[in-house]
Amino acid sequence: MAKKKKPKFSVEDSHAYYIYSIQAASYATLADAVRPHGLTTPAWRVIANLQEKDGISVRDLARRTVIDVSNLSKLITAMGAQGLVTKERSTEDARVMLVHITAKGLETFAAALPAVRRVLDHNLEGFSDRERDRFRSYLQRMLENAGRH
Repeated sequence: MAKKKKPKFSVEDSHAYYIYSIQAASYATLADAVRPHGLTTPAWRVIANLQEKDGISVRDLARRTVIDVSNLSKLITAMGAQGLVTKERSTEDARVMLVHITAKGLETFAAALPAVRRVLDHNLEGFSDRERDRFRSYLQRMLENAGRH
């Protein structure tokens, strides 16, 4: 009886292995960086997005933060209790809730930003500005490709 030939596959040859590994390590380091500011990594993503684009719907914020709507709604409630965000009904569509960053949220963002930048810059240490730009463009293309499956 002939042995079946095993397909060759090395996990470490897969881009996904590196993406997942980088994400896990970065998430833990980022959590340590924002914790002294009273934030979790998901809460950081919320205020980082809102300082850039305030007054967006929960659905749009979920897409931008890569947090599912149910978990994001709970997080927004908790962040509202901390005074970091507020929410209000849209005047255009009463079914839509809009999320806003507060002055305290902006202050918290500004206070945490240097620590976050250190983490992000550390991940790209040794890369030239051109390499960083190329890398970001490759990641953007991969994300577009992943959305077209």
